[in-house]
Amino acid sequence: MMTPAFEHAGIHNTFEAMIDASEEMIERLRPLATGETFFLDQEMTHVTADVIFRTIYSRPMKREDSKIIFDAFNSYQELAYAHSVWRLAGCPDFLSPPRIRAYKFARIVRGLLERFVHERMAENKGQNDILQSLMEAKDPETGDRFSESELVDQVAIMFLAGHETTASALSWSLYLISHVPEVAVRMQEEADAFWSAGAQFKNQKLLNFTRDVFREAMRLYPPVAMMPKDAAHQEEMREKKVRKGAVIMVSPWLSHRNRDGWTEPDMFDPDRFSNPHESKGVRERYMPFSKGPRVCLGASFAMQEGVLILSAILHNFDIAKDENHVPEPVARLTLRPINGISIRLTPRDSQPS
Repeated sequence: MMTPAFEHAGIHNTFEAMIDASEEMIERLRPLATGETFFLDQEMTHVTADVIFRTIYSRPMKREDSKIIFDAFNSYQELAYAHSVWRLAGCPDFLSPPRIRAYKFARIVRGLLERFVHERMAENKGQNDILQSLMEAKDPETGDRFSESELVDQVAIMFLAGHETTASALSWSLYLISHVPEVAVRMQEEADAFWSAGAQFKNQKLLNFTRDVFREAMRLYPPVAMMPKDAAHQEEMREKKVRKGAVIMVSPWLSHRNRDGWTEPDMFDPDRFSNPHESKGVRERYMPFSKGPRVCLGASFAMQEGVLILSAILHNFDIAKDENHVPEPVARLTLRPINGISIRLTPRDSQPS
């Protein structure tokens, strides 16, 4: 039943929504681009939420709605992580204080998404988007459609998975770029060529280095730093017996920084993705979207979105670091800085038309 929805989330179908959201983001950033420092985390949440809103609902996201989601989901993440520790300790769910408190923030996010689903169903007005495809989907065996509550369930999963991880990756990308001026210059050269040519889908090959910058940022700061997996059967790993059903934590954070697999793994080096000497590490250890049959369904969507947003920012602004701020990464549901990410932007004087 979900398959038609993912057809709407294809990179070709969502390209224009990403361009429109990127252009509106630039207008929101202009008042902040004064050379003074500012925290960009909420703006990255806004633009990625805007992209997925346009894809699901065929409507942009308002500023006040993005703030509601940013604040509520930050609180939810902290409590959800605390609850996961509670569960790993073997304590019963119904006694978990973090779980009880997390429901408050979950209801805030869900209530926002539910409102737009309810409005669409009341309008009974067809759109060419993910929500419409979900509304029309039928169970192949029973012919039943999703109930309104089930529609909200599916939208919530796609919305949260479709914006939060990319927002995290974009924030860390801009932090890294701000510390390496020569990387920013190379990205601006690509961005100028792409946007000056009309920002067309077929011209995304002009953004190859920008894509490698985004990939390298996700290597150093993978949006999902720990991935829990259930053992499908009993197995022996590293001279330890793993029972069936045991939880195994797979960590992209550790895999991406393993000195046996990478050259200078703690260094920000986007060119490693075009370096043949690094191909083994990329092939065997790089997994920001997981690997295998459970690889993230939205990987191509996120890559295209992240590259377009970064190129839009570098096309319009010069970027510089905040010398007085060091973000502190914390792995919860996604890898976010507990103290935010601060940068400086200024309008480019020599920006091509």
